[in-house]
Amino acid sequence: MQDISNPKEGGYSRLYSLLKHIRQSNTENTIFTFGGGSLGPSPMSGFDRGSHIFDILNTLEPDLMTVRKREFSYYEDELSLRANEAAFPLIASNIIDPLTTGNIEGIYDDFIVNKNNRKIGFMSVLPKDVVQEYLLNRVRVFESQTMIEGQAKKLRREGADVIVMVFSKNRSYYQKLLDSGTIDIAIRARSDQDNGQVNTLPHPKVYSLSEDDRALILDINWLQNSTQSVEVKHTEVLLSDYPEDPQVNHQIDEYNHRLDRLLNQTIGELGNPIDTLRESVRTKENAFANFVADTIREYKQADIGFINGGLIRGNKIYPKGQRLTRRDIATELPFRSRITRVSATGEQIKQALEHGVSEVQLIRGKFPHVSGLSYEFTASHKVGQRISNIKVSGQKINLNKSYTVATSDYLANGGDGFISFSNKLEVHAINASLPLISDIVILNIQKNPYIKPKIDGRIVRIDK
Repeated sequence: MQDISNPKEGGYSRLYSLLKHIRQSNTENTIFTFGGGSLGPSPMSGFDRGSHIFDILNTLEPDLMTVRKREFSYYEDELSLRANEAAFPLIASNIIDPLTTGNIEGIYDDFIVNKNNRKIGFMSVLPKDVVQEYLLNRVRVFESQTMIEGQAKKLRREGADVIVMVFSKNRSYYQKLLDSGTIDIAIRARSDQDNGQVNTLPHPKVYSLSEDDRALILDINWLQNSTQSVEVKHTEVLLSDYPEDPQVNHQIDEYNHRLDRLLNQTIGELGNPIDTLRESVRTKENAFANFVADTIREYKQADIGFINGGLIRGNKIYPKGQRLTRRDIATELPFRSRITRVSATGEQIKQALEHGVSEVQLIRGKFPHVSGLSYEFTASHKVGQRISNIKVSGQKINLNKSYTVATSDYLANGGDGFISFSNKLEVHAINASLPLISDIVILNIQKNPYIKPKIDGRIVRIDK
């Protein structure tokens, strides 16, 4: 729930109403765990790095929050600052920060909640690919059965009656941990929908939400007054079934009013209908993605423009005639991604394209959108052998020739595994000297306020 203005996610206001309803009848035995994945990206987080999320969560009073990948949207130090703003512990169990020789400052390895003389121990496991995906240069993330077993033993020594593990990606050894009783309950956090589906581990002790706009309720009962044998019943509730809470609504409105003052300036109008739906920008050519790629290529006067579909986050449909505001662009391009220029050979460009379509079936954010270049890909072919018919300015690509590529600093630094774009042509003392891609797009719309983004066949998907 990273965008406080998005009703599709249910909203913090309705979540608070659910919490008050449950707490009124069973305060002493209720634990509220917030699953995370909310620090960014969003228009507001682009300004305050997610501080408003923790302000709202402090009103909701979670017993703890688990750290997911999106908590690293603004890197380790900002996460540490947010942890110090939180009136509740943040949990990440498999991180090592060389600066502290332990966890990130302010983050707990695990946490025990004591309610009515029962101790529930929590751990949270991050996937190791968070380091590459979010360009974390400092921390290390370790995933292993041994690590989880060690953490579970520590919680048992500290008196945990039940151990809950929160995770986001399935691992083969989780089944053994659950079968052996090392872990009593596992919850798959629905924080980023990387796979386009829930993909829950098939085990009776694993629980997960099936859709957005929902909360998961686990009812844990001890059998025959035993501290070992527990019965767990689970239900999903729709947040939309609960009224908006006035107190949280007021907080959200205050933040939205600030955004309105900053971003509600009309900058242009759409001459064509477009969409930025998640599947559209991550699996095929997309008109808005074409517009962004064209904009950065023209701004840098490069041979090629290259962006990844994960850069675009609006997940919206825009009709013809829609007036565009700064807020629309901030919603579509919420990351503080900056524009830069690199040099790449035709072979490196081909490698980047192959990498970009390597997980297209999983709807990954690495899907490549281009300008000044066209290509075809066959999704059914083996990874590394999917790209064909690459052309630059209408001519067959020369694999030995060097081309200039306008792209984001994220991709230029190897984000999402794009190691091909390492030969930077621009060296800046600080990253802030590079202009934001969102700002360049806004300026381009203001110069040409009646825009008609279109699909022109620069990306052709062949399914055999």
